Amino acid sequence: MNPYDEKSSAVLKTAAFTNFATPADLEIGGHVELVSLGRLLLYWPLLRRFKPVYKYFEELIHMAINELKETVERLHGGTATHVETVPVKEVFEGKTIWQGDVEVFDLQNNPKATRAYAWMHGLDDTRAKRHVAVLHVPPIDSPQAAVKAVIVYEYRQQKK
Repeated sequence: MNPYDEKSSAVLKTAAFTNFATPADLEIGGHVELVSLGRLLLYWPLLRRFKPVYKYFEELIHMAINELKETVERLHGGTATHVETVPVKEVFEGKTIWQGDVEVFDLQNNPKATRAYAWMHGLDDTRAKRHVAVLHVPPIDSPQAAVKAVIVYEYRQQKK
């Protein structure tokens, strides 16, 4: 089954959630700024020096990963265990079309796959977040391949 096909859309189950502001809402100088997991991880060594701030961001990252774990389990079944975070940058014709962190999960008790990839991204200019969970089934064999498959799938859905 080719994940780049419309017929394989079951592999690319996604869930949309509204009014979801994870990974973090920070109040800075009287305004609220949405902070990405990637940005948090970039400053992680610096944040560790400030224990209260470090603890706060550590909890936010764990909350985001747990949200994705629950999404994988709800959409694909089985029990998910977080393995790692992989930064992915997808470039097409010299332009970055997607950049973010993909969470990798091992799956137990799932008949189709032993691994899944999940991430979240914003919807338009709202604070809503969309959760995406993709199974590790051929030809999807990496976080990068999972992101590409979803981009192609969404592009084809828009053309319909």
